[in-house]
Amino acid sequence: MGYYKGKIKVVCPVSLMCFPAHPKTLEPMACGCYDAYAIDDPDKEPVDTLMISEWNRKLFEKRDKLSRLRNKEYDAYLMQD
Repeated sequence: MGYYKGKIKVVCPVSLMCFPAHPKTLEPMACGCYDAYAIDDPDKEPVDTLMISEWNRKLFEKRDKLSRLRNKEYDAYLMQD
C-alpha cells in the first residue's frame, strides 16, 4: 500500500513539493514532501493528481459552499421565536 493510495496527490509545480489530500473533503492529510518526479513520472496510486492552484480553487469553493450552508442554518435559528 502506497503513500497516496486512495488519496488525492497535490503537487506544487515550482518546488515539486507534494502532499496527500482527502478525496471528498480535499483537506490535507499529511505534511508535504519533495518528489522530483511528480510531474514527469506521475504516480498511479492516487485517486487524482491536482496542481496546487487547482486544489486551492476547489477547496475554496467547497469551504465557501459549506459556509453559506451554515449561514442559512444560523439565520433560520435566529428567526425562531
